Amino acid sequence: MASVTDRLSTLASSIAAPTIIIGAATVYFAGTVYRDKLLGNFGLSGAALQESLQTTMASGYLAILGVLVLFVPGVVTGAASRFFTIGRAPSAGSEPGFIQRHIFTLRAIFLIVSLLMFAGAGWYAGMRAAERRYYRLITDVSGGCERCFLYNTSRGRVVAVPLGQDANVAILVTRRGAVVLPANSIRAIRPINRKPAASGGTFLFS
Repeated sequence: MASVTDRLSTLASSIAAPTIIIGAATVYFAGTVYRDKLLGNFGLSGAALQESLQTTMASGYLAILGVLVLFVPGVVTGAASRFFTIGRAPSAGSEPGFIQRHIFTLRAIFLIVSLLMFAGAGWYAGMRAAERRYYRLITDVSGGCERCFLYNTSRGRVVAVPLGQDANVAILVTRRGAVVLPANSIRAIRPINRKPAASGGTFLFS
């Protein structure tokens, strides 16, 4: 039977590729959940914003960092499935033990449990990050609006906090909710450090 050191070395090499693949899928899943939940909080569909793969992955990565500890059980379960089945081949003339007789079944069970743990943690990470961002945006525009920008557009001026933008639209959060504007309608943007003006005729969407 292989020594513990040999088994650990084999374990590291055998889980590297699956871990990268599962990790990337989990990050993308968390980023998708984050985008859909955040837009949904403002009454918009997740399809309203066509994010790039890199943007979705970045959002998912940041979301996961906030709840990184939740992924530990999945990693431990996945590693255990490999550790306890490496070097378990029965020697000649010996009776195979329980693990040796059910090695493939055990691996499948451990893998399914690990994937469920990663999927659950990724979903929770995306949901929690979206809720934090939502309340931060609402606080920004309903308070002093210190992080707001003044957008000069072809439809008028709007004081808002940016929620997201792609090649076609820009989604802004104002005191009255989310506004979806064509990206090419924005003429200029400048930051402001004061509360939005109270005049209804000055800011069409404020």
